[in-house]
Amino acid sequence: MAAPPIIGRHPILLLAAREVSAGRHALWQLHELDGLILAGGGDWAGAAAALEQANQQDPRVLLTLSRALAGSGHAEAAHAACRRVVEFNQLNLNYGLVRPAALAMCGS
Repeated sequence: MAAPPIIGRHPILLLAAREVSAGRHALWQLHELDGLILAGGGDWAGAAAALEQANQQDPRVLLTLSRALAGSGHAEAAHAACRRVVEFNQLNLNYGLVRPAALAMCGS
């Protein structure tokens, strides 16, 4: 399996790629890490693009995606992603950590 193109942008992702096994979950993790790095650097559009390829069943990813979309000027898409967090209906330990932030961000 060829390495995804995001790996060349950040040296830390080269190390992460060696640590995770090949497969869908590994790619989700790499995209999530890429999105977090880009968001930390203020590249909101790049962060949103990376996070859209990460695990969409993780409310933490969805909340970070919402913030990235808001930062890149896509308010309507940011609100929709935030609503997905608030209305999340699966068993996931991250949900309890991000729901209060999502409620504060997009209202109840």
